[in-house]
Amino acid sequence: MYASETELGNGALRHLSVAKIDSIDDSTDTKARELKREFAPARRELLSMGPWKFAQKIASMPQVTNDRTVAWTYKHSLPGDMLYLRGIIDASLQRYIFRDAQAFSTEQFVKQEPHERVGNDTVYSHVSALEADYVFDKENVTLWPSYAQSAFCAVLAERTFMSIVKDEARYEQHQRKTRMIVSEKMSIDLNQQDDQENSFAPQTLARLG
Repeated sequence: MYASETELGNGALRHLSVAKIDSIDDSTDTKARELKREFAPARRELLSMGPWKFAQKIASMPQVTNDRTVAWTYKHSLPGDMLYLRGIIDASLQRYIFRDAQAFSTEQFVKQEPHERVGNDTVYSHVSALEADYVFDKENVTLWPSYAQSAFCAVLAERTFMSIVKDEARYEQHQRKTRMIVSEKMSIDLNQQDDQENSFAPQTLARLG
């Protein structure tokens, strides 16, 4: 486990095979400045990559004015702090009516009409009470599980590669390495599913818009 942002920054620097920093807040150190600048963007980028269980949140989706009453009974807004939608739950039945394939390691999600993802702000459906299962911006990376911290260090290293290493010829190879690390760590995370996530009601799939 990394106990501080400086340790996380040094974890990223190890991927770059360069010397560590004393403090990520040292404005006189070029490496520290780059790590500090890319820290939050790297966090959000990683969390947006997939259905991370460790950063999961479930929240009600309030109804808003429905502008497609001919086709749909209800319109709901998605959470403002959502970075990745893992699934949508019928709150009355506590069953999923939509779920992302990557969020469930035991079963492949197959799209069925009338479901169509056309936006990130609202959901149209015939279900009155919905909940969103989603990934939010879990800001304190020092509290993340170790596998997620490792993935974060890899992404932070990628984001600072050109400004610190300055080797364009090696960048593509480094990107591939980063994606392999993230995929491996996400596989660990995806094994953390619960019983509710195994409950699925595809006949009431909603349209996102």
